[in-house]
Amino acid sequence: MAEITQDRLKELVIYDKTTGIFSSRVNRYKWKIGDVLGWANERGTLAFCIDGKDYLSHRLAWLYTHGVFPTHNIDHINRDPSDNRIENLRDVEQKFNTRNQKVSKYNKSGYPGVYWNEPSKKWRAQIHLDNKCRHIGVFDSKSEAIKARQEAEIANGFINTVDVNSIEGEGLFAA
Repeated sequence: MAEITQDRLKELVIYDKTTGIFSSRVNRYKWKIGDVLGWANERGTLAFCIDGKDYLSHRLAWLYTHGVFPTHNIDHINRDPSDNRIENLRDVEQKFNTRNQKVSKYNKSGYPGVYWNEPSKKWRAQIHLDNKCRHIGVFDSKSEAIKARQEAEIANGFINTVDVNSIEGEGLFAA
């Protein structure tokens, strides 16, 4: 079965790039004109079926807007897999997509790669590069460790960086 084209997609659905929502343009099977389309999987990623094939909504948003499927992976800049606004999507290689993952619920610093080291009673910073964990350093304060991690991100071409003051205690990434 061939992948859907932009023309076919636009024939069947309307995509609102400011909300990221797809709705039906036609009455079809279970669709009624104006119905919001899609379901969420266990990770919160939205998808829907067209012509007997399931598609991820973020990939269809890219096709609808750019006329082609993304070359690589679609990264949700704000890390919300249900937010398919075109401004929140970017076509990136897997290594960049994984750099923008949510911070683990076990991470006490709120920042990726920055951990509390109980034996030393200090903050540890590390970064993953080329499938290897690289030690950055051990620091007295969380903000020092985060700053060192950010400097390593910049030096190694990570996409997202944040001002230390904006995330202290919040664990947020700026887009």
